Amino acid sequence: MTEAQADKPILELKDVKTFYGSIEALKGISIEVHAGEIVTLIGANGAGKSTTLRSINGLNHPREGSIHFQGRDITDESPHNVVKMGISQSPEGRRLFPRMSVIENLEMGAFQRSDRSGISEALDRVFTLFPRLAERKNQKAGTLSGGEQQMCAIGRALMAQPKLLMLDEPSMGLAPIFVEKIFEIIREINAQGTPILLVEQNALMALHTANRGYVMETGHIVLADDAKALSENEQVKKTYLGVD
Repeated sequence: MTEAQADKPILELKDVKTFYGSIEALKGISIEVHAGEIVTLIGANGAGKSTTLRSINGLNHPREGSIHFQGRDITDESPHNVVKMGISQSPEGRRLFPRMSVIENLEMGAFQRSDRSGISEALDRVFTLFPRLAERKNQKAGTLSGGEQQMCAIGRALMAQPKLLMLDEPSMGLAPIFVEKIFEIIREINAQGTPILLVEQNALMALHTANRGYVMETGHIVLADDAKALSENEQVKKTYLGVD
């Protein structure tokens, strides 16, 4: 890989405008994720964070602007093609199949794969990252605790062997001890080589975990910097970190 290629973002959104009917949810945003990074999007509810993920994963195509993944234009790709290309998401609210077992939920994440040995390796990786899921592999997903369900949702996304993992509000509704654990695992997944785009209400944890961050307000990117600089920014401290 040349230096120029190494410096090229794995994911690039340029001037993306996404609408819900006549309502402009994203008003021309540009973001980048490079290989090996954790990049976080922080902002209040309704700022456009989840819409950004929906624009990337093909659920809500932008009306203007472009989205490139590994140099390829994916702006108008279907959701299943986006997964096939290597972008996998753990959605807000987890969205597990409650009556199916943990292992069946995880296998759903590999539904586009046909390499049996690779699927088996991915399952081993998930159970190594989340030993609790291995203990509960035959348990119905709907009977797991909130933290365990979140582990299962992230595990399911990893079963697709993503080249980019998107996480939407992984700490939502979890007890503090589980929040710590989930973020520890996010760092571990990244250390194993998977770049991560993280949408998170818990700005303190997100900035502590990420390399870089973007602050969103009403469909705009209002700040972009490395995570440490953002965590020390007076406006960010006041608005998102609860520091006066």
